[in-house]
Amino acid sequence: MNGAFYMHTHMNAAFKEAAKADNKVGLNPKVGAIIIKNDRVISTGYHAEYGHAHAEINALNNAKEPVEGSTMVVTLEPCSHHGKTPPCVDAIQASGIQKVIIGTLDPNPHVAGRGMQILKDAGLEVELLDATDQQQAINRDYLKKVTTGRPYVTLKSAVSLDGKMALKNGESQWITSPESRDVVQALRRDASAVLVGVGTILKDNPRLTVRGSAADSPVRIILDSHLRTPLDSTVVQTALEVDTWIFTGPTSEAEAYIKAGVKVFHVPLTDDHCDLDAVFDQLNALPLKHILVESGPTLTTALIHAQKIDEWRIMMAPTLLGADALSLIKELTLSRLIDSPQFQLRELDHVAGDIHLTLIPERTS
Repeated sequence: MNGAFYMHTHMNAAFKEAAKADNKVGLNPKVGAIIIKNDRVISTGYHAEYGHAHAEINALNNAKEPVEGSTMVVTLEPCSHHGKTPPCVDAIQASGIQKVIIGTLDPNPHVAGRGMQILKDAGLEVELLDATDQQQAINRDYLKKVTTGRPYVTLKSAVSLDGKMALKNGESQWITSPESRDVVQALRRDASAVLVGVGTILKDNPRLTVRGSAADSPVRIILDSHLRTPLDSTVVQTALEVDTWIFTGPTSEAEAYIKAGVKVFHVPLTDDHCDLDAVFDQLNALPLKHILVESGPTLTTALIHAQKIDEWRIMMAPTLLGADALSLIKELTLSRLIDSPQFQLRELDHVAGDIHLTLIPERTS
């Protein structure tokens, strides 16, 4: 069988395994592996949780028959260093696997081609395919974090057909369909953290968790320049169950929040709001790979101005709220169309009656 066959069949199957992972992989990539013997898939595995066995090890452990002489297809280059777990290349060599087909190399400097070379030096046949597009689709957050040190930022917005987020009186639950809200739950389950402004807390008093499963929920981050988050709000009252961080101004008194289990970060203020560059400088240094932003118009507009967005997921319901409703963003004070922020459409989907747009910003600097 040639490389093209594996690319279009078994490699696709391996990526489907990888896609089973969620935010429990932590800073690690999503990786899937399958083992083939005599043209039969005899085992599959994926990396499910940070600090636990990687995809290759799970595939080896899941095999119901001896793997000697078989082929392993793995979406990402096997690791060659000691981290939370031993190197996967050692287990692959010891297993009797004869050939390894790799989707892409791992840009992590601890690996970066060494895993493939170790397998070759051990006498295994190794084939490297070009699954760059699939890798980017499933691990764009990991790839950004490992190459730049910065987390991938997804902005999520739910709006009406005329670009409104809520009625004039603040009512916004629910603009989009239950099916769209299920997509939001999936986005949370895949994120390291969910970030909101204090306005969202004051208006909705949300839990910001994965429905029915605090253990699967991302870190909750609130930008609150003057600590207006109520001490009896849901996020504060559940801070001992789900990691909750508040970024606030340098002089805010935070003792009561700390006692409640909230981690408080003090940052400078710009225009009476938490300085976004200072916030992200701290977030960059923390073990966060993917931040999901669920913001109102103030924070959304600030993120656009600061060019912090990597991907914008807009969920649009086929309904109208009117000119007096709350708009998606605030004033941009533009005098020329050429200065308007530009986005590229990457995906367009229909979910129930809603339209889902995935946009990528065109960087201007």
